[in-house]
Amino acid sequence: MGAGFDGGHEPTLREAREYVLAGVEEGVKCPCCGGRVKAYKRRLNRAKVRELQQIYVRIDETDGETYDYTHVPSLGISLVNREYPKLRWWGLLEPRDLGASAEDGTAGWWRLTPAGVKFLRGELRVPNMVVEYRSQFLRFADDAVAVDVRAALADTSIDPDETDVV
Repeated sequence: MGAGFDGGHEPTLREAREYVLAGVEEGVKCPCCGGRVKAYKRRLNRAKVRELQQIYVRIDETDGETYDYTHVPSLGISLVNREYPKLRWWGLLEPRDLGASAEDGTAGWWRLTPAGVKFLRGELRVPNMVVEYRSQFLRFADDAVAVDVRAALADTSIDPDETDVV
């Protein structure tokens, strides 16, 4: 077990969770499963912005409707990279229901936000990097810089899914 678990007892689930959350940004070994737990930086890169553009040009951004992007070929949208769900971290796209699941048929329904429209029109700048853990937004990265749509499209770096870490 890690530091904080040398009190001669097996840690409770609550203690283990607190320990992991306290060390997630630096990286920590999970006291329950022994796996490495670490938060990662994610960039607002070309792949994400291209998908946002695909959505924007094919959907009336003022209708306020949500669309099932799991069935987007009928809209002529090719979301090859499947990066669009991450756009919620920047407030550019939002799910219909935060509690959505595949079982109730509401997962995969998304809406372009007013901020997303402004960003694509060049009227809004957003931080270029977030820190996430298990697909959950933690914060904007300390070294993030504000970018507009052109700068984000120029960012051809690979999203650090396997390499860069916090």
